[in-house]
Amino acid sequence: MGKLVGFLIKFGLAFIIAMVALELFLRISGTSAPSITVDDPAFGRVMKPGMDVVFINEGFKLGSVNEYGYLGAGRPREKPEGVLRIALMGDSYVAGHHIFDRHHFGTLLQENLNEVSSREVQVLNFGFPAVNFEQMYIYYRVFAKEFSPDIVLYFIGTSSLNAKADELGPRLEIEGDSLVIDYSFRDSPAFARSRKLSPIRDLAIYPLARKALEMHARGMTMSVVFGKFYSLFSPEPETEADETPVEKPGRMPLNRAIIRAMAKANREGPATSIIVARDRLPDTFTEFVEEEGIQIFDPAPYLDSLAAQGIDPNYWPGSQRRGHWNPYAHKVIADFLAHRLH
Repeated sequence: MGKLVGFLIKFGLAFIIAMVALELFLRISGTSAPSITVDDPAFGRVMKPGMDVVFINEGFKLGSVNEYGYLGAGRPREKPEGVLRIALMGDSYVAGHHIFDRHHFGTLLQENLNEVSSREVQVLNFGFPAVNFEQMYIYYRVFAKEFSPDIVLYFIGTSSLNAKADELGPRLEIEGDSLVIDYSFRDSPAFARSRKLSPIRDLAIYPLARKALEMHARGMTMSVVFGKFYSLFSPEPETEADETPVEKPGRMPLNRAIIRAMAKANREGPATSIIVARDRLPDTFTEFVEEEGIQIFDPAPYLDSLAAQGIDPNYWPGSQRRGHWNPYAHKVIADFLAHRLH
């Protein structure tokens, strides 16, 4: 019994030393960084100001969260006289955790517009991974609006319209003709547990462990472990037929209420909200948006022009994966938006 206890103690000490060494290596080498998010009673989870951003996904990302709590170059809440500000609202396609800031469409858009505009143009990136349309709108109201943007671009895909919001965040409630933000999540046991676990997210090893669990959940463990050998024995994946995008009936009332609120705000000013179609949107949704007088920018023809040249806008040669917009697509998106906004 004594030998077993001694062995367990030695094993525990060796494990702790190994974990500390791995944590130091990850931090010093820049291979990984602590989570850039923190639990917040205003939005559930927000980005921590001043954090380094290191991601290895389809592509490679090195960047930072600025001192104000959003991605890219920091601009203060007070907008200087004569400046035109554009706010980017969206999910991981906008956050760009797979591409360097200098190649991000927001940076390129800012450069393009400043070459032809008589006013200084500032593009602020309020993208946040895995948010839906509801969360984008809340995030604008509780945070991005404070930076006084003149134009707000909402990058919406079909998944954005259908996805349920994370339970650890505020909700929108329809009350008559108004949208009210419900903050009851603050008192939930789930939010309390998440805040208690926040020290774990301050470890550089945390993002790697989380990524490994996500990949395992998607059934990718064997392909990662055995690499190309796995493809020799695994069945060919079935190709999914193209489907007409559909908006789930359960999400439609709230999506419509948000659009009506945006249209009202557009009429009253000072900011103008515009929908950018991240992919093909349901016809019923686009028809409603147009009826409410909100512009929809559709970059699909520009992205199709890439495909016509033999360039897949979602393919990453380095990782040999399809996913978010690659650098070619970011440039095209920037050119398209500059053309529409100029």
